[in-house]
This record gives sequence, structure tokens and C-alpha cells, in this order.
Amino acid sequence: MGKKKIKPFGRSINRSLKRYFADLKGTDPADLHQQMTEELERHLFKFVMSHTDRNVSRSAKILGISRATLRKKLRKYDISQD
Repeated sequence: MGKKKIKPFGRSINRSLKRYFADLKGTDPADLHQQMTEELERHLFKFVMSHTDRNVSRSAKILGISRATLRKKLRKYDISQD
């Protein structure tokens, strides 16, 4: 059985994680899942909101989440809705 092919986005994540762990020089990170989730969400929401010219309805549709959830996340990450 062959090696499972990683999609381009997955390759970027793997490269970033390898660099991150190399920068830690053997020290284990704490709360890595939470850190990664928050960083990914923050950048994703900023990008999608910019892409849609701050249109919350359109952004929520692209993200596959409700407008209420998106608004909550935008407040959490202090991302402007205007």
C-alpha cells in the first residue's frame, strides 16, 4: 500500500510544524492544539472577511458556519465587522 498523498494545504501545515518544533530545540510546546486552533481561526476569519469586503453573511457561508458563530469568533479575535 502506498503512502497517503497529502494535499498542498497539508504540506504547508507540515512544513510550518516542522519549523516550529525545530525552533523549540527539543522543548515540548504546551497547549499546542489550542494554540494552533486559535491561530488558524484568527488568520482564516481575517482573510475571509477581507475577501468578502466584511460581508458577514457571505463569510459565514464560505466558512460553513452560522452568522452568529462567526460574529462570536470575530469578537473573540477582535476582528472588525465593519
